[in-house]
Amino acid sequence: PPMPDARFRTRTDEGGWFHMEGLPSEPSFLLVEHPGWMTELDGPFDVPPGGGGPARWIELRAGAAISGRLLDAEGRPLAGEKVELVPIEPSSFASGSRQSGTDAEGRFRFEHLPAGLYLLCHRVEVGGFPGNALSLGVRLEEGERREVDLAPAGSGRLEGILEADGEVPAGISVNLNRPPVATGDAQARERALSGTRSMYSLDGRFTFSGLEAGDYVLSAMHRDLATRETWIGSAKVTVSEGRSNFVRLRLEKR
Repeated sequence: PPMPDARFRTRTDEGGWFHMEGLPSEPSFLLVEHPGWMTELDGPFDVPPGGGGPARWIELRAGAAISGRLLDAEGRPLAGEKVELVPIEPSSFASGSRQSGTDAEGRFRFEHLPAGLYLLCHRVEVGGFPGNALSLGVRLEEGERREVDLAPAGSGRLEGILEADGEVPAGISVNLNRPPVATGDAQARERALSGTRSMYSLDGRFTFSGLEAGDYVLSAMHRDLATRETWIGSAKVTVSEGRSNFVRLRLEKR
C-alpha cells in the first residue's frame, strides 16, 4: 500500500508502550520507525468510537542488509561516489530509494531492508542530469546479509548519436535495458536488471561502457514542457565482448 499520511505522532516509553488520543473513528494504520530497525506498517484496523480498542502489538525486525564495493573496470575502488538502492519488487511499503556515499575503499552499505528485488546502481551526473553508470540486480531474502561488488560486468562498449528531423534537443534521456523477461522467472529478472544503464545526452551523443555481451533495447525520450512536444525512439542492439559498437538512433516527434 502507499505510504500513509501521518496525522498523529507519539513516541514510545522505556517499555515500548505508546498512547494516542483523539483519533477519528475510521480505518487506520500505524507507522513505526526506529533508526536501528526496519520500518513497519500495522493495519489497516478500525478505531472504535470513543477509543477503548485492544492494544496494538508491533514486532520490529532487523531486516536484510546489502554491502559491498564500487569498483572500476580495473578492479580499483571508487571513493566519494553515490550508490543508490531502488526497490523493484518490495515486500513492504517502506521501501523507497536510498542512497549511500562510498568511502575511501569504495565501500557502501544499506541496512534494515524488507525482502524483495532491488536495483543497485552507481549514480552519476552529466550537466546536472542524473544517470546510472552501473547496475546490479539483487534479490534479498528475509534477514539476509549480502556482500557484492558493483563493477562492470564486461568489456563491451556502445556509443552512438541521436538523429531527428531538425535540431536534436539537449537533455535527452537515453536508456539501455536488457529485453523484457517473464515475470515468473526470478533469476532472469535479476540478471536483466544488471544490464540497466541511463544517461542524459546534452549534445546528441551517448556512450555506455563496461557492458556484458548480449542483446539490449536502446531507447531515448525527451518532452518539452513548454510546447508539449515529445521526441522518442528505440532500437534493438547487440553488444560484443571487447568491442565498441556504434549506433544511430532515430527520434520521432509526437
